Amino acid sequence: GMGLNLEISRVVFSALRKFDGQEERPLTASEIRQIGGRAGRFGSKNSEGIVTSLHDKDLPVLKRSFKKELPQIEKACLRPEIIMLEDFVHSIRHAWPREDGEETLSIDSALQLFKDFHQTEE
Repeated sequence: GMGLNLEISRVVFSALRKFDGQEERPLTASEIRQIGGRAGRFGSKNSEGIVTSLHDKDLPVLKRSFKKELPQIEKACLRPEIIMLEDFVHSIRHAWPREDGEETLSIDSALQLFKDFHQTEE
């Protein structure tokens, strides 16, 4: 999905299904909460939001999705697009460890540096 940073006070779901590239399927509780979370933002003029649906039959699903405890994320994967990797390499070009006379960085070395730089502590 695409992240939007909008100051909105209300999200109205027209449907609780989406096409995922292969088939139409129900939105997960996590997806519903992420989309609905656009309504009302801490520190904005719309700090409290309203989430609703065009269809009364969807309201119980919305309510359950916001009450449901979501599983803890144990592991995440960061897969940079090539432009992100190029920007990263460009930003650290003066700091990367290189061999004498080495002018460029291999893709393997760039990916390893990217991984090391973005590694988090447990």
